[in-house]
Amino acid sequence: MTSTRARVVNFRDYRGLSIKGTVILGMEDSSVHLDEISWLTAQVESNGRFGSVMNYDGTGITAGIHQAIAVYPRALRDNNLKNDQGPLWRLLTRLRSVGLTGFIDDHLDEYGVYLSNDSKCLWTSNGKLVSGNFIREMFTGDSSGVMPLSGKGRRECARWVKEFHEAFSDDAGFGVQIHFGSEHFEKMSRKSLRFCSDTEVSERSILDVFYDGVPLSLIDDLPDHYSLAMSMFWSHSVNAPGYALKRLCRQVVDKHLQDVLDKNESASRAIIRALGDTPFARWDDGLKNGRYQRTRAYAKRRWDASLFGDDGVMPKEL
Repeated sequence: MTSTRARVVNFRDYRGLSIKGTVILGMEDSSVHLDEISWLTAQVESNGRFGSVMNYDGTGITAGIHQAIAVYPRALRDNNLKNDQGPLWRLLTRLRSVGLTGFIDDHLDEYGVYLSNDSKCLWTSNGKLVSGNFIREMFTGDSSGVMPLSGKGRRECARWVKEFHEAFSDDAGFGVQIHFGSEHFEKMSRKSLRFCSDTEVSERSILDVFYDGVPLSLIDDLPDHYSLAMSMFWSHSVNAPGYALKRLCRQVVDKHLQDVLDKNESASRAIIRALGDTPFARWDDGLKNGRYQRTRAYAKRRWDASLFGDDGVMPKEL
């Protein structure tokens, strides 16, 4: 195990631990749009470090360079027990294929559960789905997602976080983590713009309207302002895919369709404003440590400085 310390974090109605990653994701010299998306998302989600793990926000536990979650908190609130397990289980299956889940598999066995070959957390006794509430209790020491400050629950929480940190810090799984995130973006790019007011447009996909139908992995000639704006959209989408899509439809496509089709600067400004001028989920540009300002700070490392000035597409204040 690495010696990186986990710290206690209180977040809204939850409490748990956070442990920083130790291996930095390099900024490769690539103009491929999918690489830009992946890099920016990783910076915002995990500070661009492999091995970043946390379990303080009600998701059970979250790990991976793009931060995959074990449990959907909203599904638990809605009592949607058939769909409360998150994508982390699929990512763990991928890591198992390169031999990195030994500690985790053994620890799961202690709780009478296991990771199936089809990426589900199941009861060893009967092969049925494990509830999200139990998963959250297992990882945080309490089904409410509030880690106890002492006792067995606190010790188990720390043990889980360190085991996940160890598995996700191993370079044998770096490519797996990056590819897993890329798959998410490519899959979502094929989703329809279902929130658009124009019925015909609403039946078209993000890929069709924003990229002329060209797959993200094949795009390397976008205008800088447009690649920045769309990379911001994809980064925000991992935080709240439905809301990000709704903002893209209602505030961008419905009002600036021709600008989007032309990929001009007005489209880029509209995309960035749609995501940064909203009080939702700490996305607003007015929040010092909100998602807009963190995204902008990281993006300045990769895109031209002119895009971030007062007259640029991503100014400090919208």
